Amino acid sequence: MESTNEQEMIALPIGLGLRIWEELREKHGISPRFNRSGLMDLSFSEEELAMITTLKIENPSRGELKGISKLSNLQKLDIRSDTAGDYSKDNMICTITQKEIEEIGQMSSLRTLILNNQRDIEYIDVSQLENLEFLSITNSPKLEEIYGIEKLNKLYGLTCYGNRALMRD
Repeated sequence: MESTNEQEMIALPIGLGLRIWEELREKHGISPRFNRSGLMDLSFSEEELAMITTLKIENPSRGELKGISKLSNLQKLDIRSDTAGDYSKDNMICTITQKEIEEIGQMSSLRTLILNNQRDIEYIDVSQLENLEFLSITNSPKLEEIYGIEKLNKLYGLTCYGNRALMRD
């Protein structure tokens, strides 16, 4: 039986977990924990995850951001991918998935959301991002719709270009 002092730990995927440890180490001086096998423990307490307010992710792999909604105080999320363009093989493209963007769309603490060159995103629902002040979605060629933008009462900055499917009639 677990003691009442033990905190429930939240396991995250490898890529996101490594990025969280990097943020905790750089900004809060918290060193990663290791398990009995000597491998980095990618489980975090709610308090540790709540310390993350800004996250910049470059060249994410598909599925890497699963669980990102556990970052309850995340205010700025910047996701950028450098891809060779239309000639890249589909399995070689760095991008987040539609499921991941749906999870991000539920993060009401976000004030800034930057999505650059996310090739798998077809739509985004921002209606639950009630604190969003700045939204930038650029060079996401499959993006067809942005839902809920009319509900963003705090939005003062919007950048949207290079989203070919969104610009079609």
